[in-house]
Amino acid sequence: MHTHSGPTTRLMTLLAASLTATACSDLGFGPGWDDPQIVTDQASYTARVIEENGTWTQYGFTLVARFTNKTKDDLYLGRCFPDTPIPIYGVKSVDDPEGWGAGYSFAWACVGENGFLIEPGESRVDTLQMHGPNAWSGKTGEPYGVLEGRFRLVYSVRYCLDCRDRPPEELRVSNVFRVTLADEVPGHE
Repeated sequence: MHTHSGPTTRLMTLLAASLTATACSDLGFGPGWDDPQIVTDQASYTARVIEENGTWTQYGFTLVARFTNKTKDDLYLGRCFPDTPIPIYGVKSVDDPEGWGAGYSFAWACVGENGFLIEPGESRVDTLQMHGPNAWSGKTGEPYGVLEGRFRLVYSVRYCLDCRDRPPEELRVSNVFRVTLADEVPGHE
C-alpha cells in the first residue's frame, strides 16, 4: 500500500525507488517499456469510416486492452462516473509527439474520484471503441491529430483515488501499436 509522508522522506523514498527500478529493469524484473502493464490485443489495427458528413470523416476501430498490475502497490484506474464500465484513457502518438498528437484522444468530462481498484497481480480487460478525429479547427475545418502511424494507449493510473501520485509513465502506457486507414470509399462495396 502506498503511504504519504513528509517532503524529505518522500524525496528519499522516490530516489530509492528510482534507483531500485532502474537496477531491476536492467535485470529484467518488473514492468517497463519492454514489459508494459497495458497490452493491446493486436499489434496493428485498420480504422474504417464510421461517420461522414461531407466536410469531415471519422474513423474507428475496436481495441481490447489488458491492464495487469505488475507492481507491489494497489493501483486505481480512473473512470468517469461510478457506473462507467471502462477506465479513462488517452492515445499518444509515437510518431508525432510534438504536434497535435493522436486524433483518437478526446476530452473527458468527469466527476472525479472514481476508479477501479487493481491489486498487485490482478488484471482487467476492457474493450475500447476508438474513434477519431475528435476535434477540428473552427477556421479551416481541418482535423486535429494524426490518425495513422504508431500509438500507445495511456490509462489514468494512481496510487489512491484522492491523490495525485502517479506511477512512472512507462507503467501507464501500452505497447506500441500501428493504425492504418482503410482504403475504402464510403457507400461503395
